[in-house]
Amino acid sequence: MRLLRRFDEGTVATLLMAGMLLVMSAQVTSRYVFNSPLAWTEEALRYMYVWMVFLGGSAAFSDRGHIAMTVFSDMLPPRGRLYLHLATDTLLAAYVGLLFYLGAQATMRYHHYPLSVLDWVPYSVVYLVIPISCATMLVRIVARMKRDWQDHRGDSTPDFSQKAVV
Repeated sequence: MRLLRRFDEGTVATLLMAGMLLVMSAQVTSRYVFNSPLAWTEEALRYMYVWMVFLGGSAAFSDRGHIAMTVFSDMLPPRGRLYLHLATDTLLAAYVGLLFYLGAQATMRYHHYPLSVLDWVPYSVVYLVIPISCATMLVRIVARMKRDWQDHRGDSTPDFSQKAVV
């Protein structure tokens, strides 16, 4: 659990973006300079992008960076807003928990199938990002709920726009 709290998925997503830039540069160079394109780059880029999106989505949970419609919640008093956020986060945690379970099943199911071009890499590597990102999302959601509850109990108005301290 401590490892999940320290895991910085935003940094990993940024490193994946840098890696994608390097792989794209290698593809362009091999294709147009050496006239011999690399076969593996398209597949590698596709799955690096999948990992980057899932980990970036998980990073957005830390600071409530996902799109939200706040017209209704802004009209509520602080206690009502707290209960709305706790209810929403509870439903979200249930959904992410289900996604974790299904992602773990898919990861195990596709362990023996190789990727098309990178045939030494099992498909489970692609699916592994689902349980990893869902686990970090769950940790971030629970930490956010705990912080919101503690802020409310301390008679301070919870700041629902602040980054959650995990």
